[in-house]
Amino acid sequence: MKLVSALHAEGKYILLGETGGYKGCREENKIETIYLNTIKITCLNFCYGCNDNHYDEEFIEIFNSTMYQLLEIKSPDYTTHLFYGTFKGKGENRSKIELTMTHERTFTLTIQKKNALEFCEGIWENANDTLILTSKKITHVEDRDSTLSKGNWVQLDNVNFQLKYRFRKSKLIKLGAEKWKLKKVL
Repeated sequence: MKLVSALHAEGKYILLGETGGYKGCREENKIETIYLNTIKITCLNFCYGCNDNHYDEEFIEIFNSTMYQLLEIKSPDYTTHLFYGTFKGKGENRSKIELTMTHERTFTLTIQKKNALEFCEGIWENANDTLILTSKKITHVEDRDSTLSKGNWVQLDNVNFQLKYRFRKSKLIKLGAEKWKLKKVL
């Protein structure tokens, strides 16, 4: 915990992982850079053989959970990977909706209506099978001008979806007044 606190204080955001196994370790899998909730994070993957990865499981778990707490990012749970990908569907007035969520926990939402295109970008998180979308804030004038050139901006604050998952088929159903049903596209 002291190591994580010291790295965080220096601005070095690191998460640990595991790679390897029967096929061995590839060089490109050892160090990765991701942007999680727009924070640049370095992922260090330890290389293991077939049956020795259990030696560091507790260390990796404590290290990562402490780093997530310091970064104020919710750590992934057992359903987080089910949200990665693109979901398409229809909303009110037969508008076409497309929601794309990345493993870096950012999303892009586009809503194609008869006469207009609405869109939104931001950060997502999940609490078990509930998806929570929060759009980014547009503050600078140039950001606003470049963003609005793509279409009408939709502001989302804690919009919730319920995940319905059945063997390789996922659906998102919006909770609240507007009913959106989105199916995962492979």
